[in-house]
Amino acid sequence: MNGEIASALRGTEALSQSRVDSALIALDGTPQKTRLGGNAIVATSSAIAWAAAAEQKIPLWQHLRLLAGLDTSIEHIPAPMIQIFGGGRHAGNRIDIQDYLILAIGAKSFAEATEHIAEVYMAASKAMAQKGKLNGVADEGGVWPDFTANEDGLELLTRAIEEAGFVPGRDIGIALDVAATSFFADGRYRLALEGRDLGTSEMIDLLESWVKAYPIVSLEDPLAEDDDAGFVEITRRLGKSIQVIGDDYPHDQRRPHQLCRCCRRLQCRTAQVKPVWNAHRAYRGKLTRKAVRLEHNPVRPVGRERGRHT
Repeated sequence: MNGEIASALRGTEALSQSRVDSALIALDGTPQKTRLGGNAIVATSSAIAWAAAAEQKIPLWQHLRLLAGLDTSIEHIPAPMIQIFGGGRHAGNRIDIQDYLILAIGAKSFAEATEHIAEVYMAASKAMAQKGKLNGVADEGGVWPDFTANEDGLELLTRAIEEAGFVPGRDIGIALDVAATSFFADGRYRLALEGRDLGTSEMIDLLESWVKAYPIVSLEDPLAEDDDAGFVEITRRLGKSIQVIGDDYPHDQRRPHQLCRCCRRLQCRTAQVKPVWNAHRAYRGKLTRKAVRLEHNPVRPVGRERGRHT
């Protein structure tokens, strides 16, 4: 960041996020940002957005709304979605599911939501410690668990919500980042923790059973990025009752029009986009020549930090 990236950006107007991010993407020169790496690119993009806001002496949220051409008098801040248990590749594959997160869906403000989430986090950490299953902290701040089954995390998290004094599904909801691509091979989903080998329909059945049994309000990347038919089916079955997020799936750079296809076929209800200007372009519908205007489409954009950069 202090070498090649700094040299490329020096002299660029920080208030022009489009120029900054376009320069970063061009400098990397690879479809999936593998040369410089997503960590360096997104961290730089975010840092410049913060600096531009500071230069204007306005909050970051107001600067981002200016970039998007939105009304800056509306103080609308998205609800935080915070990791409680970290798994998958981010935690040495201790468990198959990448992230067990919660949302304070009953909170009236961002501050109140943060307080509620902190109380559940402490309750979950205490419960894990009492069971002797607390193995440190994952890369995004969640607990490294020691479960014997992936569903254990849902059971413990639901109990932690109750022990913190909240009603699951009313005050606090659970979100899963399944990151299913990480355990998908040869057309099968291999849950190593449980020694299970599932086809697409069986994986959808499993996730649907969890949605019915626990206060799950959001599923991110529930199926692999190559599983087109699976994404259509899981969105058909669950998309009206919970949020189905595509992160890896709609942004598979091997298929550059994937986001547009996702929108047209309703293969996911929500899409995550990074870095900052890409998020703006997605919202304004300029990701491809045949733009899909997300503000007029049933697919909604979601902002997501890149671990430790916010």
